[in-house]
Amino acid sequence: MIRSRPDPATLGRRQALRAAFAAAAAIAVAQLAAAVPAYLRVNRIEGLGALVPVGSRDDILAAFARTNDRPILNIA
Repeated sequence: MIRSRPDPATLGRRQALRAAFAAAAAIAVAQLAAAVPAYLRVNRIEGLGALVPVGSRDDILAAFARTNDRPILNIA
């Protein structure tokens, strides 16, 4: 039996799956491309490089001596 070629105007099942996969991949790449710069850009910097009042060296060593070298927790 001689089969005729399918109508080129219609979209076959394989072509539809390829197009859907390509569209999904393009959307995923576009979302990643839009999300990555937001993570690379620093919006706020608080406390980096700021002076932190901790007291003198003797105050810190005395606090460790009072608490038997337990960590100093700054709970307000």
